[in-house]
Amino acid sequence: MEPTVERFRALTRSSPWRWSTLRYVQKRDQSGREDAPRRVFIRRPKLARVELLDGTLMRVHREPSRTVTPLSRRGDAPSIVLPTASDAEVDLDEDGLVRWRPGPFEMDADVHRVRIDVATGVCVFNEQIGGTRNGSGHAIDIEAVDEPMGDELFPQPPPFRWARIVGRR
Repeated sequence: MEPTVERFRALTRSSPWRWSTLRYVQKRDQSGREDAPRRVFIRRPKLARVELLDGTLMRVHREPSRTVTPLSRRGDAPSIVLPTASDAEVDLDEDGLVRWRPGPFEMDADVHRVRIDVATGVCVFNEQIGGTRNGSGHAIDIEAVDEPMGDELFPQPPPFRWARIVGRR
């Protein structure tokens, strides 16, 4: 594949459809600091685990599904779970990259130095050049793509300690 601006953009548009699980080490955070590296596990559609390199769990992030409830005369219509980006049907070009990505997309006027992983379309390095956040960005090393990630990696949070009193479980 010839590296052109349009091929680069198509690769970044394609990322949600190129992998389902991702494990990487974040070497540099968004502020540009190179503090203690973190290992991150992502399982689509909406789970992430962050841990120290020794395996100490820092947090599990669960993004709730987006739902809508249609209006009905009796008010008893069931909620509908909205699809995620990777659920959408997309038009692929001859290289298997997305021609057009559904949904809102905003361009940033700032200048960034960027590196994209060709297999996944994931941004592995980003650094702002100039502007109000000069030098900020991130750097990651991808360790694994599409490896099985069981539920045990994403434990449920402990029950709310006042759950019995307030009636929540």
